[in-house]
Amino acid sequence: MPNDLSNWFVVQTKPRQEKTANLNLIRQGYETYCPDVVVKKRMKGKWVEVVEPLFPRYLFLRSDPTLRDMSPIRSTLNVTRIVQVVVLPENSRFAPIIASPTGSHTRNHK
Repeated sequence: MPNDLSNWFVVQTKPRQEKTANLNLIRQGYETYCPDVVVKKRMKGKWVEVVEPLFPRYLFLRSDPTLRDMSPIRSTLNVTRIVQVVVLPENSRFAPIIASPTGSHTRNHK
């Protein structure tokens, strides 16, 4: 993932549908990033290496900064929502505010 994070969004997917949501977004012409990790799991009494998403239910999407209509992304098969990330100045007395889809906010005081 490039260092310029200004045009990247976090996309939440349906459970265990990161790969199909990622593929559907790529087919629409979006640049995405869905990192994987290899983990050892016990299956049928044996240890096996399995490739899993590093961030289950999430992937990253790079978009044109002038894009105003996000409905094609939100309506993509297996995409649940676009996570809204609010960045506050370092000297703010509040931790980052997490905005829910209903408009209510959760604040964590420092």
